[in-house]
Amino acid sequence: MMKRKNCFLARICFLLIVGCYLSSCSQHGQGSKKGGDVSLDDTIKQLVEQLSKETEFHAGIVGIAGKTTQQYILSDSLWHVATTEQLAHLALSHPSPVVRLSASYGLMERDPHIAAEIAIEGILDTAMCRIVNGCISRCSSVSEDRLITLRVNREYYGLSAEDSIRLDSAILYKPYYDKYDRDIMAILMESLVPRPQYYERLKEMYQKEHCIYAMIGIAKYQRAPDMQLMTDMAKRAIRLMQEKHDKLQKEWEKYGDGEIVLEVEEEDDIDDNTCKPPQESSGNNADEVLSVVIKSTSFWPNKKLIRIVQPLREYNPYLYDRLLH
Repeated sequence: MMKRKNCFLARICFLLIVGCYLSSCSQHGQGSKKGGDVSLDDTIKQLVEQLSKETEFHAGIVGIAGKTTQQYILSDSLWHVATTEQLAHLALSHPSPVVRLSASYGLMERDPHIAAEIAIEGILDTAMCRIVNGCISRCSSVSEDRLITLRVNREYYGLSAEDSIRLDSAILYKPYYDKYDRDIMAILMESLVPRPQYYERLKEMYQKEHCIYAMIGIAKYQRAPDMQLMTDMAKRAIRLMQEKHDKLQKEWEKYGDGEIVLEVEEEDDIDDNTCKPPQESSGNNADEVLSVVIKSTSFWPNKKLIRIVQPLREYNPYLYDRLLH
């Protein structure tokens, strides 16, 4: 009888433990791991309130003169007074993308492991924000900026090999990369460490999911069978450049010395703080494909490939010379 009673009590305890665990998981999915209800004192609340009014995020000094802006001073103050738990809570849960980025940068400096967890957990944070650092101003999603800042500066922040692998896996094995800006994808692939376990996934991204940026990662492995893939892409870049050149030529012939109106991709207006989500890559943009070919070739220099793209000299000597050097 006593054994049955003990067994019954053990089952109840087990169910309570499971229930508590599931409850914590549920809260975690709503933006709390690092928290649920995390208290913020008045000083932190005031700093956060001021940051939440900003429409762009200053990741460092701004402008040619290297000005330290009031916003950066606010962020720096937040990093000094907030605990790691408070920063993590703000990085995941605050409605302002500027506050989420500010808290994330503070975590990168203080605890890159927690910052990596935040980047992975918040990988669907596609809220757009203008980010200014030095003389560079660009639009990026919160997720993009956290991932690229950690990946490119992993040595500076002291990111562990384990966390680096987790970030790579989040980028490669979850279907979120199609939401990233094209330049961001190129940089992520350039910073990717060519680990054996990534190779097949990169091939799948390129061949089945038509992500042309995966070729940059594939080139790092320098495997002979992939040379055909690279030469095919190089030939496609030449064809697209020739088509672009022919279109320009027809415009010149049509308008003569008059005004020529060409369709160009919309560029970021640095005076406009409104950021739009990135356009999906079609894989048929001449400059985009050419850029991937150049970056891929830089990781796998090959004389045969350089001969194939020799016609590029006619259209863009500068890009052709970059292949040679």
